[in-house]
Amino acid sequence: MYKSEPYISFAIIWNKKLYFGSMFSNTIYSIESGKIEKVAKLNYQPTYAKVIKDKLYILSASSNKLIIFDNETTQEFETGDFPIEIFSHKGKIAVVCAENGEINIFEF
Repeated sequence: MYKSEPYISFAIIWNKKLYFGSMFSNTIYSIESGKIEKVAKLNYQPTYAKVIKDKLYILSASSNKLIIFDNETTQEFETGDFPIEIFSHKGKIAVVCAENGEINIFEF
């Protein structure tokens, strides 16, 4: 059993490791060599994540943000209100926003 910060919002396999995010500490962690390691401190609460094209795409529903993490740097983008889902479609990134019924399309 591993114990970390409370309010874990996602857990995902990426680059053959388990990554997870804490809404309490705004931090991404990984489990490597049998222990929890801090990977990145975010400016916003991570509420959902998905791996797309070898990057970790993180949503912050409470702050209306899309955060892209490549294991070294983060980029932050504004979304519509309360983003809840993200997916890739025809080479673009779509973010579904629950509160206002928007689907935001990003082209990187």
